[in-house]
Amino acid sequence: MSTSSVVIEGLTVARGNRVVVCDVSLEIPSGEVTAMLGPNGAGKSTVVLTIGGLLKPSAGRILLDGRDQAGHRHVRIRRAGLAVVPEGRRLLTQLTVEENLRVAAYTLSSREAEAGYRRALDLFPELEKRLGQQAGTLSGGEQQMLAIAQALGGQPRFVVVDELSLGLAPVIVNRLVPTIRSLAEQ
Repeated sequence: MSTSSVVIEGLTVARGNRVVVCDVSLEIPSGEVTAMLGPNGAGKSTVVLTIGGLLKPSAGRILLDGRDQAGHRHVRIRRAGLAVVPEGRRLLTQLTVEENLRVAAYTLSSREAEAGYRRALDLFPELEKRLGQQAGTLSGGEQQMLAIAQALGGQPRFVVVDELSLGLAPVIVNRLVPTIRSLAEQ
């Protein structure tokens, strides 16, 4: 196990009374892009939500740089350096693009929040033209960029994205993939 990584050991998650993820183990090293593949209903989204603290595991460990985060609330996990972009681009649709970006950095000092805000706009300059626009009126590709930019605004060391390309035009996917690669290299 490397020290700068997310390590999942024996992760089991139940939703309702049904186990939907059973004994999953994997390592996501820093600086790497890792994909989890499988059919609909295989539990990919459940793993992502559990890693991010939005669901509680029944068993197993989620180690972030060697510290177990399993069962902790998402705010604590985000402060520890891991952000999740859940499927469905869970944006605050009535707020503007700028407000969505600012809200995403609520756990940071004002200086860190401003740096994260600037970084997000540097990565997605398309959003700068839309700062005053309501998030719910953006195209699907712009909404996905905003969801990723929100995650990056907190300046995490790890970002876990669920369904990066779902419903997006190939031109938008072709724009997002190099950005994700660039982030991993940084």
